[in-house]
Amino acid sequence: MFNSKSWRLFPFVIISMMCPQVCLPQSIDYNTIKDVRQRSTVELYRSHFEPGSILRNGSRYYKYYYHNTLGNQFLDPEIDHEGSIIFKGIVFKNTAIRYDIYNDLVVVSGSDDGLSDFFMPDIRNISEFMVHSRKFINYNDTTNGILNDGIYEVGFEGEKTTLLVKRKKNFIKSQSQRQGEKNSFTIDDQYYLITTNGAYRLRNGKDIVKSMESNPDIVTYIREQKLKFKPGKRSWEEALRKVLSYYERLE
Repeated sequence: MFNSKSWRLFPFVIISMMCPQVCLPQSIDYNTIKDVRQRSTVELYRSHFEPGSILRNGSRYYKYYYHNTLGNQFLDPEIDHEGSIIFKGIVFKNTAIRYDIYNDLVVVSGSDDGLSDFFMPDIRNISEFMVHSRKFINYNDTTNGILNDGIYEVGFEGEKTTLLVKRKKNFIKSQSQRQGEKNSFTIDDQYYLITTNGAYRLRNGKDIVKSMESNPDIVTYIREQKLKFKPGKRSWEEALRKVLSYYERLE
């Protein structure tokens, strides 16, 4: 009935039943606990009885406002999206999430209603999250440096190929002192294709064809479909997915 973790929680259960005011999660100042074993036990307790406290135990998010700036640092417009996140192996659903792609930070609301402070869970402990029906993974590179470790959006996932997109923004500071001149954010996404033969950085149509071993069927398909590969255009990702879907169907 009880495993080793359950027995570690047993004293907390008994105390909380007899004296709930002693052992409520909010009465524990986790940050003041220095002993590693005590921190581990408290963290285990909180993961069972108040799981969200672990997710929101990171630093507060202060890099929110960029004054006099066009655009923002987030993946999408400056709103919260209800999503899910896997943190330390625990799945947290119905969580208000923002992805700050300029600073490469995953930001969660301090409460499920999205009205309180925002926190930054340790990105090293995030394995995956979904936001606005889009999947992001914490990728560990095994491609000899073609990709850096970090958060990537899964743009396409098949049996032969996986398209990973590193969402990025650059901050452009205004060089003019004229009144009304503003700073701005510009999109600088990077595309990578993982195949059974290795990993490839995709910058144009030639890179796409090369990543598929210059398959003549792919060349013909691109020509017949009149697909254009111009990074920065909305049609770029749509064209990529069409080619990858076709490639997956080839024998």
